[in-house]
Amino acid sequence: MPARVRQAAPGPLRLIFAGRIENGQKGVLDLPAIDALLRDRGVDRRWTIVGGGPDEARLRAAWSGVPGVLFVGVQTHAQTVNRLADHDVFVLPTRAEGFPVALLETMGTGTVPVVSCIDSGVPDVVEDGVTGFLPPVRDNAAFAEAIARLAGDRALLERMSASCRRVAETRYDIRDRVGDYEALYARYAELYRPLSVDAKLQYGSRLDRPWIPNAVVRAVRTAKRRARSR
Repeated sequence: MPARVRQAAPGPLRLIFAGRIENGQKGVLDLPAIDALLRDRGVDRRWTIVGGGPDEARLRAAWSGVPGVLFVGVQTHAQTVNRLADHDVFVLPTRAEGFPVALLETMGTGTVPVVSCIDSGVPDVVEDGVTGFLPPVRDNAAFAEAIARLAGDRALLERMSASCRRVAETRYDIRDRVGDYEALYARYAELYRPLSVDAKLQYGSRLDRPWIPNAVVRAVRTAKRRARSR
């Protein structure tokens, strides 16, 4: 569990994004648009952007000249978790995730996540309205609405912050989870179900075929990544 826990502070709402600065998956270019909506609402806020990546220059350009936005670059894991505790809200307009450990670390510091509601492990970690908010993916107005609500209701922010820390402690402490995994593995013989003799397993994607040249595979995947980042 993170050693430092967020403390309430008067003044601007302290927002943070920490991760790979890449738009195709993380949706980082939505951040300036969300911020513009917050400024239109008169929300007093301050941003910290932690990380680096292929779209960092585009993100900096989109936010050029806007006050209250600090880029700190790539940090070590310990430095990043330490910074989380100095903020109120973790903003993640992501398009695709598995089971994001960053959310657990965020909640462990008591920082409240506002993260896209996507078909992933995100809804397993964040309970909408209790330990964070889950606006629809690509819905910048809904992101701004959730953040503005926390800015205007600091009592709600404190309740959600305490719930985040409590959930991280009670459900995701590694010492407890290791014991649970060991108990599950101990039931291997009981739970094992062999595959039928005619079962067919599929590995990789449709592009993973020996007769498709590597150059073609790379070109297709590059084109797909670029299309998602637009």
